Amino acid sequence: MSHWTPDFCFELLKQHEPLIAAAAGTNEAMTRLRAIDTILFDVLGWDKLRVDVEKYCREVGYADYAMHSDEALPMILEAKKATDAETKKKIGESFVLPSKVKFPANAIGFSLLAKECPEADKALRQSSGYAASLGARYIAISNGHQWLISLSWLDGVPVDERSVIVFESLDAIKNKFRLFWECFSPNGVATNRVLDKLLDSRKAPPPNKLSQRITGYPNPVQPNQAAEDIALVLGDVWTDLQNEELELEFLEECYVIPSSKSATLEFAKDLIEQKYRSDENVTATILKSAQVPGLIASYQPQRPIIVLGNVGNGKTTFLRYLRMIEASKTLEKYIQLEIDFLDRLTDDREVSDYVYRTIEEQLMKPPVKMDVLSDKLIRSILKNELKRFPNTPAGKAFPQSSPEYIKAELEFINGFCADKHDFYRRVFRSLRGERQYTVAIFMDNLDRCPDRIQEAAFLRASAIARDWACLVFVCLRPATFYKSSQSGVLDTVSPKVISITSADSDIVLTRRLKYAKRYAEGKLKSQQSRTAQYGSKFSYEMPTVAAVIQCLLDSIRSRGGSDIVQLFSSAANNNTRAMLVLVKKYLTSKFLDSRTIAESYMHDASYRIYDYQIIRTLMLGDSVHYDPSSSPFCNIFDIQHANPVEHFSRVTALNFLNTFADSQPQQAAYVRVSDVKTHLCTMGYTAEHAHRTVQFLFEKQCIESRDPIEKWSDSIEFICITHRGKYHVAHLISRFNYLDAVSIDTPILDDATRAELRDVRTLEDRVRQCALFVEYLDKCSEGILDVSVRSLWKTAYSQAMNEMARIQDSVLEAKEVDDIG
Repeated sequence: MSHWTPDFCFELLKQHEPLIAAAAGTNEAMTRLRAIDTILFDVLGWDKLRVDVEKYCREVGYADYAMHSDEALPMILEAKKATDAETKKKIGESFVLPSKVKFPANAIGFSLLAKECPEADKALRQSSGYAASLGARYIAISNGHQWLISLSWLDGVPVDERSVIVFESLDAIKNKFRLFWECFSPNGVATNRVLDKLLDSRKAPPPNKLSQRITGYPNPVQPNQAAEDIALVLGDVWTDLQNEELELEFLEECYVIPSSKSATLEFAKDLIEQKYRSDENVTATILKSAQVPGLIASYQPQRPIIVLGNVGNGKTTFLRYLRMIEASKTLEKYIQLEIDFLDRLTDDREVSDYVYRTIEEQLMKPPVKMDVLSDKLIRSILKNELKRFPNTPAGKAFPQSSPEYIKAELEFINGFCADKHDFYRRVFRSLRGERQYTVAIFMDNLDRCPDRIQEAAFLRASAIARDWACLVFVCLRPATFYKSSQSGVLDTVSPKVISITSADSDIVLTRRLKYAKRYAEGKLKSQQSRTAQYGSKFSYEMPTVAAVIQCLLDSIRSRGGSDIVQLFSSAANNNTRAMLVLVKKYLTSKFLDSRTIAESYMHDASYRIYDYQIIRTLMLGDSVHYDPSSSPFCNIFDIQHANPVEHFSRVTALNFLNTFADSQPQQAAYVRVSDVKTHLCTMGYTAEHAHRTVQFLFEKQCIESRDPIEKWSDSIEFICITHRGKYHVAHLISRFNYLDAVSIDTPILDDATRAELRDVRTLEDRVRQCALFVEYLDKCSEGILDVSVRSLWKTAYSQAMNEMARIQDSVLEAKEVDDIG
């Protein structure tokens, strides 16, 4: 329970101290009743339902206390009597630490304990048998006023070299109570608080990675000039495609309307038509007095329509498709004003001025062609007010034709114009009444702005929709909407929210590549009207570029091509924009030999690109070495301390979350962060390391929060595995190109293996070295406590070794062909 803090428990210890002290010198049963039971249950707060007494251990005997924590049994505690002569005859049945020895707060070696108290050493060794039988992580013994704790098992470390934490007296327990609480309390045991103290290597940093020993790491690729020329042209083509995204031809050929979004599109179209009909049918209606209360009760002020979606989910394209295709007929009757917030503002205080200035600029363009600053327009809008001016005090103060009168009238007009919001309310009312225009305002790319700018823009949009009677679309990130809703900034009761999700990756990618190929071939209608000419090198490489794109397109369409789509989509976490960025990164990577791909495909149309080639290209980018700061894939085997099992802590967390995701395939399976951390602690990791593991995976977008929070916060309660996280444990963990790449970024704790690893480049050497790395990880996996993770790794190990064996066979075959030639 949360209130069993160290301070709270210390106060309980002081209250029960007389009873505990009275147990000294009594028999074992009395020692357990007065001292050990009191400390465990009344001071430290153990739940008696989580403690088994006289636990049977096969072929060993009975353990006095078996302490449970969630699904594991982390500790075996043996109760020993201190002075009874009869029990001392039985090896390990009793112990008394010498009172003259004051043990330190840090752990000591088993060998030192054996020297000072052979009986305690024997008792701990006996308890190790119980712990090994039951699978407990810790062993402990106590005679009531003296307590010892150690690890029950440590891979490759003899018993004599293990560490023990000793509390030699009741005074020592009081003086070092926080450490005692960490050793023996339910919370301390469950979160492995003393693991670092019992295992010095856990505190020691790991040895340097191979990457830290390479001069100039990460070394850039040195591509041949021909491949680099193609990569540059491919980059230009892809950039031009981004500029095409808002063109009608692009939208007609590339925009994908998934079934889950079709209803959203219809809803948005209906909103536009409803708004136009309401403006078109504005007429004076005479109401009976009895109708007035009903009108007031049903009246709702107009609000902006929120287009909600993560960055890259296609909100801009959705609005463009809506305006240019789906609702184009209705919107022909609208004045459409677009306010683009991308890279425009740095401060939320600039929002209002930017909105009004942009509206003013767009009203001057066709089809409206209205200068809102013209004297004629302003006087037309304020004609009723100007009729009243002569009767105002300022108007009566001077003759109407005098300079003083004209100056006063100008001040009167400027007073109305100074309030931009009210002035534009009058402008749009005039447009609606005199020109029969309905106004639609689209605030785009707000999702790429800081939260404060998004909130300020939403508040401005709310005022515009309410006061100007305009149709206003506002693009926001779910994270901002959620956060601002919680703080009360956004109007959470708005009934007009359109949620945008990513379209089907397969269709999006296929259409985009087809469009890119047509672009490279010069077959787009938009290209025919262009006056700008490409450079000679650009034009010369276009057929080669078209061949590379067609090869990738055919590879996606072919059998097994879904692996490529899954790779790009998973790496991008099912984000359309991010997926297209990764495709560009692949096509323009200096590591990719695009010239060879094009020539191979033009020579043999059955030539295909495979996902393992793309994995390697994305892993390395423009370098010959894996760089975790630039790769979309993280190193799940990296460690922070010299602890071999730490290689699998990230795998353990992802596998735990993936198990829940597999049980609910139709929806995101969110798990409490505390449950993930508890599972990691149960599997032998410290609470601190569990926290770091979850935070790392969140920052690498392998897990995400239930609430759309984009930056790690300790307030996050629920998380689930992402597409990227699932791809790591379901695919990458067993792939040669991934394992080969991350081996350079992983500290190797085994001296012999570390000495053999080198910076190698040939495929034969890479396979040999990767096999060493995988064998090393397999040896480290022996300490994994999570049965599911151990099984996952064994499968991955087998698949990786088989893949490398096939590669080795291919290398040997190629050598034989060369020898024959």
